[in-house]
Amino acid sequence: MRRPDARVDPDLPRWLLTGKGGLVLPLLTVACALLMLSAIGASLLLAGGRVTPVTVVVVLAALGAAAWAVADLVWWSRDGRRATVRLPRDPRA
Repeated sequence: MRRPDARVDPDLPRWLLTGKGGLVLPLLTVACALLMLSAIGASLLLAGGRVTPVTVVVVLAALGAAAWAVADLVWWSRDGRRATVRLPRDPRA
């Protein structure tokens, strides 16, 4: 019988954006969120548009994604966690 086995480290919180402490994905997420927020802000200021419920939802989603990515960066930066997770581990541990 086949069963899917996912390699999940039980010591890591489930809310993390990256599993090994990478920098590219969180930084790219923050950059995309800032680009989206600046595009929305520019369109509202330059085109004289009005704020709609969709605008509010998109802005909140961008802020949430940026906060999630920053929290991931902060979590991995504390106590040498990024260096620790890259150490070789015993597969039977």
